[in-house]
Amino acid sequence: SSDLNCEFYKKCDDGYNAVIKPSSSEWQSDLHPPYALQIIDIIESNIVDDQPDMRVVPAQPDDSDGAELLTHIIRQQRYKDNFPEKYALFVKQSLIRGISVAKIPWMEEWRKVPTPNYKPDPLGQRQPYQNVPYRQQPGFVNVDTNHFLWDVNATNLDDAEYVFFRTYESKRSLEAAGVYDNLDKIEVQTTHIGLDEKERRGRVEVIEWWWRDGASMRLTVIANKSTIIRDCISPFWHGQFPFVVANVMPTPFSFRGKSI
Repeated sequence: SSDLNCEFYKKCDDGYNAVIKPSSSEWQSDLHPPYALQIIDIIESNIVDDQPDMRVVPAQPDDSDGAELLTHIIRQQRYKDNFPEKYALFVKQSLIRGISVAKIPWMEEWRKVPTPNYKPDPLGQRQPYQNVPYRQQPGFVNVDTNHFLWDVNATNLDDAEYVFFRTYESKRSLEAAGVYDNLDKIEVQTTHIGLDEKERRGRVEVIEWWWRDGASMRLTVIANKSTIIRDCISPFWHGQFPFVVANVMPTPFSFRGKSI
């Protein structure tokens, strides 16, 4: 369950941060050297390169030119998305918690810029603006595993019937996305529940439910556990979950691996 997973992740985080609760029967110092932190940082440095590179291998000799162009495009996309920094965090979460998750969204971003006008304007009229594409590419978003839940019977994403992904969004960002309905029916959280005060205050709890419906993948988005703001066929052509899951130390027949 989600609660059991979060308890497990909390123990892993405490081990990494050298936080150990003293025994109730006898006095014990609460100061401990961060051995786990040192070990994990060394292992991470051995796995992660400063500039991780990739190359597309053509399946057929005739695809060589296309593979070279695709390699160049993906390298440019990774550079614009700051992939090396994100990849280091992706590896570290797997070392600490035994599992790491990232979402691969399509990033569509437009910006308003002045329309070029090289003619003198003696009347001093305001320069018109135009919307131009700033970013149109796949992205890489690290997911806090405390906010990711998978099919309990699954051993990997291919076996899973569903996954849940929770975020806390501002109402303005939901409106700007342009893909959600019923936004007038949801209320922004003015008080916090639990310990994650910074995440919840002034935000809307958004849960993405990705689930298989026969041969297709569907997406249902629920706001504040009560209002459906999106329900559609997956917008991705591949028809799979838009997530990647990795384990540095996989456990056989288990979705989650071992924590270092």
